[in-house]
Amino acid sequence: MNSEITLLELNLFIKFEDFPYLGIFKHLDANELDKLESFATKIFYPEEMFTEVIYKEVNAIKQKLQSRIKFPNHTSFLLTYKLSHYLAVPPTIVDYSLRVQARLNTEKGPYKGSNYEGLTEACCLVATLKLMWGLDSHTKHSYPIDKFGNLNLELWSELIRRCWLMLPEYSNLDDRIVASWDKPQMNNYMDWFHQNILEDRQEVDQKFCTLFPLLKHKRTKKSLAKLKSRLPTEHNLDAIRKVVRNSIFDMTEKLPDKNRVECGKIYRSYSNTRDFADDESISPIIKTLYFVVELLLGVKLETFMDTLTVLEHNLEKGTELYKQKRLQIARPFKGSTCSLANLAATQVRCGSSLSALAYKTLQRNKKRPLLPKIEPPSWSRDAAISSILYETPVPKIRKDQTHVLQCLVQNEPGVLARVSSALAGRGFNIDSLVGCFIAICSSTLIAFQHFLA
Repeated sequence: MNSEITLLELNLFIKFEDFPYLGIFKHLDANELDKLESFATKIFYPEEMFTEVIYKEVNAIKQKLQSRIKFPNHTSFLLTYKLSHYLAVPPTIVDYSLRVQARLNTEKGPYKGSNYEGLTEACCLVATLKLMWGLDSHTKHSYPIDKFGNLNLELWSELIRRCWLMLPEYSNLDDRIVASWDKPQMNNYMDWFHQNILEDRQEVDQKFCTLFPLLKHKRTKKSLAKLKSRLPTEHNLDAIRKVVRNSIFDMTEKLPDKNRVECGKIYRSYSNTRDFADDESISPIIKTLYFVVELLLGVKLETFMDTLTVLEHNLEKGTELYKQKRLQIARPFKGSTCSLANLAATQVRCGSSLSALAYKTLQRNKKRPLLPKIEPPSWSRDAAISSILYETPVPKIRKDQTHVLQCLVQNEPGVLARVSSALAGRGFNIDSLVGCFIAICSSTLIAFQHFLA
């Protein structure tokens, strides 16, 4: 496939939802619009798409991001363009959110409607929630953007990979890979881009509808009008709650009284963003989520916290139902009075599967082995030699048996004196061994620090 874009395709592509940030079309006056058809045969190659307008748009995005995010000093324009591309072109968080806005405001044109203001804001939040929820496995205080706006490149790359619904060969893209692409590799990527975005939209739309089940049947004017008639325009918050409940949870039909959401204030209110960022009771993923949606989508903290309250309420109800269902399955017979720990032990003996609750109970009541002694045993001369030559395990597996090797590296007094002569007799040079080990550790540390820099 030829990796060329006509001027008409490029401008239509930018005008209708697919390239919303790089708004070339809005810079064309009426005369230029009339002349557009006559220029339909003009060809734009990928390397020629850096027009003055795009350059200004990308730099505007970069300045907006740099006001909140600390980028490395060596970030080139190509990488900045690619980052802006991430934020503007499907299937990233911002594009999904803007697609939702465009589809809901189809009758008045993209981003011009006002009746769906609260609803589109909720959809933006839903999109980010769906795409970021998988980052909860990171440790405390490990999230892409901290309260000072600094960017953790490693976690940010992980976030981008989770949001990038591409073919397998494009699933692990990062700035360094793209920067090293030659022209054929870039053309191959553009071929894929044209095939899935410009020519065949069925697969992309299918993935899009999978993420947004609420919008699967909300594309015609009739259905949009029906949706509009059901929206309480003066109560956007209720619309937000409804969208969050229906969009995030595919198990909504399993929740009791699904048409009614009762909310309690689980999250307290904050006077400013800094108080929210300093609150250690809020998990890192929630903080990350807010910083991203506030930075990229302009979601207010009050709306964000209220939506999380609804989300927490639905999660709590869903979890209780799940626990009840698992407990019913785990009971050997109706009316059983056996304890959960005995039930778990019985299931283990019978080889049957455990419920999550029963497994946790069994593990909690299980006798744990004694922790190893912190102080290593005293080594005799023969034991030290034997351990170094024959029995030294991999350090990550059994750290308690690598004490002698650590002593060698740290030049602990007495150890070298005990084993140096015997090792030298077997052909080992202690100085070379220690020097080599230290050199390897130093080079690894330098390489790691260079990677982090």
